[in-house]
Amino acid sequence: MSKDGHELVLRIPKEVAYGKPVLFDYDALMAEYAATKLYYQSVNHAVQGAAPDFYQFYVSADFTYTLELFGDAPLSLHAMTKEQASQVGVQVGEIYRKTDQIRHDVEGLGYLIWTDDKKLQGSLNGDLHTVRIM
Repeated sequence: MSKDGHELVLRIPKEVAYGKPVLFDYDALMAEYAATKLYYQSVNHAVQGAAPDFYQFYVSADFTYTLELFGDAPLSLHAMTKEQASQVGVQVGEIYRKTDQIRHDVEGLGYLIWTDDKKLQGSLNGDLHTVRIM
């Protein structure tokens, strides 16, 4: 599948995982997929092109999926020199540092949850940018 000349990845949740049935949980799926979309948007706001810039999802009891741009060929870390691997680490670290500075406007902090009235929110009250760690 492709969009505007780019390959897309369609993911449909399994009905059975590790030999056990996977029960449909609307709120859990919405939290997971909305958080992924927010993360991709935040990363790309910090460093354009560092995450897929197309991500859509749909959640219902009848049919659930995510659709996103394919991320290109994977890096072959075992084939890199120590210097090349170190440079990749520096680049990834820079992406994380810049992404950490992006305000996301999600209320609360901690494990992300979904409710229809508040949408995506943290499971704990508070603001990450005002919390002091001792």
